[in-house]
Amino acid sequence: MIKKILVLSVLFIAASYCQKVEISEIKNRFETFDYKNVIQLSERAIIDQPLYNEDDFIEILTMKAIAHYSLAEEESSKRSFIDILKLKNDFRLDPVKTSPKVISFFQGIKSEFLKQKDKLNKNSFPFDNTVLLQIEKNIFVNSFARSVILPGWGHLYLEKNPKGWILSSLSAAAFGTMVYFIFDANSKEKKYLNETDQNLIKSKYDDYNSSFKIRNVLIAAFSALWIYSQVDLLFFSDDLFASKINAEIVTNSNKSEIELSVKFIF
Repeated sequence: MIKKILVLSVLFIAASYCQKVEISEIKNRFETFDYKNVIQLSERAIIDQPLYNEDDFIEILTMKAIAHYSLAEEESSKRSFIDILKLKNDFRLDPVKTSPKVISFFQGIKSEFLKQKDKLNKNSFPFDNTVLLQIEKNIFVNSFARSVILPGWGHLYLEKNPKGWILSSLSAAAFGTMVYFIFDANSKEKKYLNETDQNLIKSKYDDYNSSFKIRNVLIAAFSALWIYSQVDLLFFSDDLFASKINAEIVTNSNKSEIELSVKFIF
């Protein structure tokens, strides 16, 4: 019974994150000041970023940022506003719909963001194409190697965002449960094949068959997570790669030379 509950929980969580969150649902929560659910729904929407157009996605991030600010979670609010500026650096909040305090908070973040961007452009000028390509290669290899080992780990390497944590958590749970049922199915298969008592053969077979089916479902679930993670990392995470590359350039701009070898830091 406990095994079935564990499996169903993993599958239910995975299925819930596969459904697109409607922006109207987030708006309804936002307009009723249900900020915790605004954040929860927004984090689910972030995972499915490719399903939204840019304007809708920015609106989701805006509601998430304001919700965090309203709950006195300024660091989380700042991260959401920065994500918006990465998509649209001339973004402005609507003064009619937004509190002056939130606008002031955002303007401070925007000013710092643009200042850092300008500094980055100046610092990145001395780098030649060979060095830039090597930095990009190092980041790509490190992120992809992690993602192959555990879906979501590559996302966390680029930036510790909700998508990375969710994918990593689901993958770890699915993988752990899958491994358990692989051994469980093998064990029950041996017991079934070695059983000689006619009264127990059917019972042993039912146990084995049940474990075998659960194992197959979990293998399929983990495989789906693995494939989704690789596709998302390779084709829909340009902003994460750009942010990581920019951070590496800034870090290395003050050094006399840049290490060109690929480093795997686990």
